[in-house]
Amino acid sequence: MTVPPDIGEEPPSKARGILVAGGQLAALWSLAVAQPLFDLFSRSPEFFAVRGSPPGDIVLFALGVTLAPPAVLLAIEVLAGIVRPGLRPALHLFFVAALVAVGVLYLGNRVFTASGTWILFVSAVLGVLAALVYAKVAAARAFLTVLSPAPLVFIALFLLASPVTRLVFREDTKAPSAVAIQSTPPVVLIIFDELPTVALMNEAQEIDSVRFPAFARLARESTWFRNATTVHAHTHRAVPAILTGRVPEKDALPLLVDHPNNLFTLLGSHYDLRALETLTRLCPADRCRAAAPDPTGARLKSLGLDLGVVYLHMVVPASLRSRLPSVSENWSNFLGQDDDTDEESGSRAGAEGARQAREIVPTCAGKICTFAGLITRPRKPTLFFLHSLLPHAPWYYLPSGRRYAGAARTVPGQHNGRLGENEWIATQAYQRFLLQLGYTDRALGVLLDRLRAEKIYDAALVVVIADHGTSFRPGEHRRNATRANLADLAFVPLFVKEPGRLGGRVVDSPARTVDLLPTIAEVLGIRIPWAVDGRSLLGAAGPIAGNVTIPGQEGVPITRSLRSLLAERRLALGEQVRLFGTGEWDDVYAVGADTALFGADVAEQAVVEGSGTVTLSGQASLASVRRNRVVSPSYLAGRVPGGSPGQTLAVAVNGTIAAMTQTYLDGGHVAFSAMVPEAVIRAGANDVEIFVVRTGSSAPTLERLRMARR
Repeated sequence: MTVPPDIGEEPPSKARGILVAGGQLAALWSLAVAQPLFDLFSRSPEFFAVRGSPPGDIVLFALGVTLAPPAVLLAIEVLAGIVRPGLRPALHLFFVAALVAVGVLYLGNRVFTASGTWILFVSAVLGVLAALVYAKVAAARAFLTVLSPAPLVFIALFLLASPVTRLVFREDTKAPSAVAIQSTPPVVLIIFDELPTVALMNEAQEIDSVRFPAFARLARESTWFRNATTVHAHTHRAVPAILTGRVPEKDALPLLVDHPNNLFTLLGSHYDLRALETLTRLCPADRCRAAAPDPTGARLKSLGLDLGVVYLHMVVPASLRSRLPSVSENWSNFLGQDDDTDEESGSRAGAEGARQAREIVPTCAGKICTFAGLITRPRKPTLFFLHSLLPHAPWYYLPSGRRYAGAARTVPGQHNGRLGENEWIATQAYQRFLLQLGYTDRALGVLLDRLRAEKIYDAALVVVIADHGTSFRPGEHRRNATRANLADLAFVPLFVKEPGRLGGRVVDSPARTVDLLPTIAEVLGIRIPWAVDGRSLLGAAGPIAGNVTIPGQEGVPITRSLRSLLAERRLALGEQVRLFGTGEWDDVYAVGADTALFGADVAEQAVVEGSGTVTLSGQASLASVRRNRVVSPSYLAGRVPGGSPGQTLAVAVNGTIAAMTQTYLDGGHVAFSAMVPEAVIRAGANDVEIFVVRTGSSAPTLERLRMARR
């Protein structure tokens, strides 16, 4: 058989055959891969918007994802034909079968949302059958050849007739007219990400000053709006709401073109703008002092890696997706390829500020060191703005300023951002979040100290806020609002330190994130030249009343009374204190532990040798820990072959029981994970033992599991 097969009466020329084969591969590739991706990103253009992808990157994406892979497949065919002529037809049939199988796999996963590994077998069988039909039936080959122009049609529709069109053909942005400003103090606005107010509290509903000393210090020197709520549970809507004073519209992208009236353009004619945005692009590029954009090659590489992970989630059976990096936590960097890349300022003073920050938070996440480098005494009125992704997932930072090795970027049991029903997994996710919040507090302290060192703090308007909260209720979505988790997502910390004032007070009157811009405007004596949905919070007072509304996953408003949400928050705080205590971090590490065992010497316990085995990830990192370490092997994870879910395990490090945990099912395997305190880890080699805890009428017995090599 000649490939591509003849679709007429005369045998095709070799060149024509190659062109037909290429068109067929391009059509199949487009149907199986490119068009599903186009469809996904047409519904989620934020994927490009929050990355700051310029129009050229989007066009290259459309052309590359559609035309480059089939061109590579065709080149392989041609080269194979040169090496051995009979190999090209067989290779072409293999590609046809593989592409059909991939397309069937994608469709099958959409129809059977709880698909198992059986769908891989079904897709492979259907792919082989399709290749046989292609080889035997001329009409099938002809039909596929007729579809050859499909890739160009898909590209045109994606670039010219989808929501992505607005990103490719961007309109000029009309900035608001210059406004009069009565006062020009330095303005510092820091937005943290995914931070619920309750996580900062102790049992008295005050800031836990032991765990979070920087937040507590800020509360003592500012007005803390303790009942502040957000207007949206997703960053790309919530941050623009803070910056514009307006409740976000459903289809608005986090770009300047959709939000021309914002804090940056309001102050731009009077203020120097030193802004670090993360997932928004509202600051005019010609006005903001920020880090230079990544080179084109680095941007496209990151985009390509993220696209690969996204597509795997589309075609891998649901039962296997837990092994993939999560795509529900962020809009990019799914493989962690850009972790801890925090460029320092080019100025001498800025470089010194960044260097000092690195001494305290050596891993320097969330743009903290870059922003510290931007904090230098200004010569003119200046807005210092930072949107940091701290303490947003993924979680792998410790309160000490270090990060821990071996941490999975996914939460076990989580699917599409929804936690599983396992209470222990949800509790452990909350534990890791709290530890990262400790890191966030340390980072905030660095920035506040930097403002003081540059003699900016006292005279400045300093605002610290979060965009939205997060939920750790088993079976609930962590970020999509529902009636059950609204209290977790709605409340966000909001601190406002007015210029020249250092006294602290707590205000329990209702406040919303859209109130922040009007508040800043009143401090500066500005009349906002556009309609806003918020109001100034200066002198705010009033009853705890009214409703809180946040759009749900489909955009349908979820509304509850403020009083009912506050009652739920008090219950959540009680549960948080029960699980993790308050004050020192020991109680956070000891979550779920038997008080008689946690911190005890193994030698003093009843230990028996068990027949079971355990595998431990990251054994090499435990065998050679550096003395002045930046990365700490505090996260231990592994599998218990032959074990059962729900078993209680004790984890001993260097002879001390440093954590207790429970086994759970993860991808069909019995797995476990545990956080151990840095204090138990020593420089050099570390000895780790895992025990099954057997309880009875007497003291617990530790059944030692034999450590198996992975």
